[in-house]
Amino acid sequence: MKRFCFILFWLLLPVVAFAEEAVFVSEDYPPYEYTENGTVIGFDADIIREACSRIGIEAKFKQWPWKRAMAKVKDGSVDAIFSLFRTPEREAFLVFPSEPLSAEKNVVIVRKGSPLQLAKIDDLKGKQVGVVVEYSYGTEFDNYGGIEKEVCKSTENLLQKLDGKRMDIAVINEHVLRFLNRKLGFQNRFDIKFVLNEDPMYVGFSKAKGARSQELAARLSNALKQMRLEGKIEEIMAAYK
Repeated sequence: MKRFCFILFWLLLPVVAFAEEAVFVSEDYPPYEYTENGTVIGFDADIIREACSRIGIEAKFKQWPWKRAMAKVKDGSVDAIFSLFRTPEREAFLVFPSEPLSAEKNVVIVRKGSPLQLAKIDDLKGKQVGVVVEYSYGTEFDNYGGIEKEVCKSTENLLQKLDGKRMDIAVINEHVLRFLNRKLGFQNRFDIKFVLNEDPMYVGFSKAKGARSQELAARLSNALKQMRLEGKIEEIMAAYK
């Protein structure tokens, strides 16, 4: 009888189930999104996970190199990609929510004690500047002439080259810089000379998925807006500082 009552009680418990799922793809970009112990975490991944749970969507995550991730969302193999800038080129094949996930604050850095006087983008003209392959640093920088770009394979590689005196200037996201400084033991190795730009970062839904992407973008945007009003997004980001 006790066993029967227990089973009946278990069956009567409310079942939490998602009506549908969506697959979000990203590149490893800590602390925005990265894999730890087989799970994709990071503040943008956690923001998406929370927003999706509020609208009855189970968020699934995959991580691939950026070029492959972009190709997969473009052909509709996955539902969405993050974190990225909203550009006219990307709007041709992606649907963007009106609400961003977070922001990217790019800064120009040098080795501590460098005599270089840098305060604005024009000061970079004629100089070699470290960047990461396939990354965008905002329209002004991406299209700025007269800068010799030293292309690195990853943000870790970029900081290692700067620390190793293989270049003297680099552009990097400020959140990423803080995260990698701790990971690589590079605290107090670099100075920020100036803020290059600060732009919103979004999730983009595949237009190849049709009307569903428009619907998901609108629903996610509403959830993100509410989370921002509640201070939930700030709370999630604070856990990664």
